[in-house]
Amino acid sequence: MSQFRQPVLFRWNSPGRYEFGRWVPGRAIERDVLASVQPVTMQDIVDMPEGERHGQMVKAYTVDAEIPVHQFGQDRVTFSWCGFEWVVIADECHCGGVIEHRKLVARRVVTEQTP
Repeated sequence: MSQFRQPVLFRWNSPGRYEFGRWVPGRAIERDVLASVQPVTMQDIVDMPEGERHGQMVKAYTVDAEIPVHQFGQDRVTFSWCGFEWVVIADECHCGGVIEHRKLVARRVVTEQTP
């Protein structure tokens, strides 16, 4: 399965902390992760909560366990793919002992571009 994976640039911020009563934001992290990015299927859309079923979505399969999706105090995780920015909205761990992987469902970030 790894022969289908390509380097994909993921971004997130490490959690911030208080030092001597002052808030210190976490540092920005950018890292290439080997992933296979594919369009979502109708079943993937049905599996999403009702309020999350809109917008252009993809899924990224990876074995990287260090991507901190949906952890306490965690900012959003994004990645760049096909010229767009995608924000991860769901994380599924498929750890059955056969082909262990994570499935990250992401929505395209739509931004207004200024001339």
